[in-house]
Amino acid sequence: MASTVFRWLCQIIYDVDGDLDEYRRQQVDHLGNQVAVFLLTTFLALDLIVSVLSRWVAASTSLTILLLANLLLLVIADRWVKRVVRRRDLNRRDIPASELPQQLRRARRQGFWYGVCMGLLLIAIGWPVAEPFWGVLGGIVGIDRYQTLKQRLHVMA
Repeated sequence: MASTVFRWLCQIIYDVDGDLDEYRRQQVDHLGNQVAVFLLTTFLALDLIVSVLSRWVAASTSLTILLLANLLLLVIADRWVKRVVRRRDLNRRDIPASELPQQLRRARRQGFWYGVCMGLLLIAIGWPVAEPFWGVLGGIVGIDRYQTLKQRLHVMA
């Protein structure tokens, strides 16, 4: 149970696909430690800066600054993790040639449902304005997800 939850979290957070062998698990653990230390120190530094800043600026403004800075740091950390995972080739999926059509169908299905969910989410968020645009954007995101999953497939010789 715990290893299944850990594997699921690794697939979501680190975008690691396939089985976690010893190398991948070690790299994920190391990367997780680096990100945790980076975020902890920057969050503490931002809290200190905002607490000092709140003496001269209204509380709502300083909290808004803190929330936006924390959100920016999370986006930066996410992009950093994705870059490191891609550079270390942790999301590569080796498959035999006989399984390629099945894996392509699986990637197409996952990309389709990802696009549908993102389109519905974007429509729900931007409901009053330009609904078709958000649906089209969700479709583009689904196609991008399919292309990403397809590029990860490497046929073993």
